[in-house]
Amino acid sequence: MGEIYLAWAVGVSLGFYLGSRYPFNFDVFGLFYFFILTPFLSLLLLLFYLLLVLKRKQSFPGQFPSRLKWLLVLVSMLCFLILGYIVCVVSTHRKASDLLSWFRAGCELPDGNEVFENKALSLEGRISDHPRFKNGNLYFILDVQRVITSMKMKSDENSYESTKLRSMELQSMNPQSTLKLIEVQGTAKVKVKNCYPGFVERDDYIRVRVEMERDYFTCLPSRIERIEEAGIGGRIFALRRRVYRYLKTIYYRNLDFESASIAEALFLGNTLSISTRIKSDFRKSGVFHILAISGLHISILVYFLGAFRKTNFSWFTFGVMILFLFMYNFLVGEKASVERATIMGIFVILGRWLGREYSMKIVLYLTYTFMLLSNPFFWYDSGFWLSFVSMAAIIFLNPLLKKIIQIWLPGPGTRIVRSSWMALVISNVSVQISILPLLFHFFGDVSTVSILSNLMVIPVFYAVLFLLFASSILGLLHYFFGAVLIKPAWLLIKYILEVVRFLGERKISVISIDCFKAKYIILYYTGLIMCLAFVSCFTRSYDRKNKIRERWIEKQEGLKSQNQNWKI
Repeated sequence: MGEIYLAWAVGVSLGFYLGSRYPFNFDVFGLFYFFILTPFLSLLLLLFYLLLVLKRKQSFPGQFPSRLKWLLVLVSMLCFLILGYIVCVVSTHRKASDLLSWFRAGCELPDGNEVFENKALSLEGRISDHPRFKNGNLYFILDVQRVITSMKMKSDENSYESTKLRSMELQSMNPQSTLKLIEVQGTAKVKVKNCYPGFVERDDYIRVRVEMERDYFTCLPSRIERIEEAGIGGRIFALRRRVYRYLKTIYYRNLDFESASIAEALFLGNTLSISTRIKSDFRKSGVFHILAISGLHISILVYFLGAFRKTNFSWFTFGVMILFLFMYNFLVGEKASVERATIMGIFVILGRWLGREYSMKIVLYLTYTFMLLSNPFFWYDSGFWLSFVSMAAIIFLNPLLKKIIQIWLPGPGTRIVRSSWMALVISNVSVQISILPLLFHFFGDVSTVSILSNLMVIPVFYAVLFLLFASSILGLLHYFFGAVLIKPAWLLIKYILEVVRFLGERKISVISIDCFKAKYIILYYTGLIMCLAFVSCFTRSYDRKNKIRERWIEKQEGLKSQNQNWKI
């Protein structure tokens, strides 16, 4: 009963849309809705489901009468709409308590008291992203664990109560006042002036003295001090930093800088080392998606580990495969496309191992719902939408395009669809049709040579990616294996770069549209869904006519054989 899971995804999407556009006052109504209304609606849905089972004495919901089934779908969509709305509002409220926003607002405390804004303070925390170097400055996001500052009180009160956010120490400049612990949650955007690339890296734990500006906390290199992070969390992130540096060393020591930066983007997901010109060529040629880690990376990793083999496939093998997938997600930084591919891959592999039938549509619905509810900020991530829309195009649009080709070309159509090259073309066309408005909305341009460039690049990209996985995994065992296996990837990467440069430099390779608004996206997908529904009805009607015609032919052949037997 795929309609139920589709109702979950649609309900969550509508809830997030309404929550982002029309949020309520969380301080007044949030706890009531979250802790009372949501469990009540979930219980109501469960009771409704059980009543239907007992009344009809059916054990499988797909056997329900049509009216009751659609009523259950509507109730499910309503429950997940409210749940999505609440999760969106709660996450937005937490996001508003970001450290930079808190200081910019004048440090207004929850009880209504305020303190003077002070620009000088010390932050202590872990760098959570890859630092970006631009115009002589270094930019990074700091996951703040501790804040030390001095503040003057704005009100006449001599004490403040502690809040329920994250730890922060306040040292009052008024010796007569008593400031208790005030907790502040969030991250800080830090800008280091007059710095150089590689000064700090992701997962470095630092203490930095900063001054607050409009959008960033700014500092100088002399004000950054590396310190050791205590606890098991610090050791885990320190291990990730060492593994990342080790693999990066294998790439840059055995490849030239240009090829090594491509290898780092393909396997480790960091595109900051790639020059702006090469990124522009990749985008104009329509193959920029290969630089983003996606489901193809996960499938090749699983294939490399041999997880799809049914022979000798035990719980231990399955556990090792899951461990590798989570380790790879942690290594690259929990990107939306990687998480989507990992969750879907786990569903598919588990279904195959258990011998259960599964539907890719249901897997897509469940993955979408789970990811949005687990991390609401994916709603604002372009990679999240591009990944899911591309996967939806392969699941829904790709089979319809193949069916249309078989109908229009009854003879050669089947051979065309079965061809590996034509299958790649059809998949690329379906994906481009589906993500076209998103490309205009997020990036402002779309490549006109994407089909040609994908045909020339994708087969070679498979080989490059496999070599990178092999060299990286075996290189962790010994540096020699990684250095030997990475060498052949150099020639293949050079081929990809030459193709991308040639196609990206053409003047007709890009169509640009400025300010492609969200309402145009909604209109585009509404029309696309209507077209898909019409084509689906047409193909089903065509199949029914063919079946009736085949039965009529079989009946006529049976009558002829009976007449011949009677004459004999």
